[in-house]
Amino acid sequence: MGPSAMRPAALDRLLAVIVIALAATGLASLRVGDPAGAWLFAVHDLLAGALGVAVALKLRRSLPAAARARRWARLAVALAVSLVAAAALTGGWLWVASGELLWVDAGTLGRWTVLTLHAWAGLALVPILVVHLIPRRWRLLRPGRVSLQATDRRL
Repeated sequence: MGPSAMRPAALDRLLAVIVIALAATGLASLRVGDPAGAWLFAVHDLLAGALGVAVALKLRRSLPAAARARRWARLAVALAVSLVAAAALTGGWLWVASGELLWVDAGTLGRWTVLTLHAWAGLALVPILVVHLIPRRWRLLRPGRVSLQATDRRL
């Protein structure tokens, strides 16, 4: 089964795993100050690429269906989540591609590095995904009807 044939719940789980792995590798990278830890940055970069692909698949699948059903609230949430993910990915890419420390002047909010904004945007995705997945998608926490029937047959 190819990625485009992936079930919506499986795609949501994949997105959650990728975002959590990105948060973990990103936070762990804050403690790396030695070239021997370069592998961690490589893993983080590969996960970011996977996130970009998974978000594109999610949007390609979900946006048309939500628009046809006129689910405007879901579309607004999808847009917000997509923008946060794009901000995190763009911030990380700019930090790496620039080869220098880039600063953003935010007026009264102060002066921030692009890397700081990248980290905050990435960390903001974690609770958003938890809120989205717990009630609807994370079937590991709530077994489905088929799983329960299989368990009853074994007993």
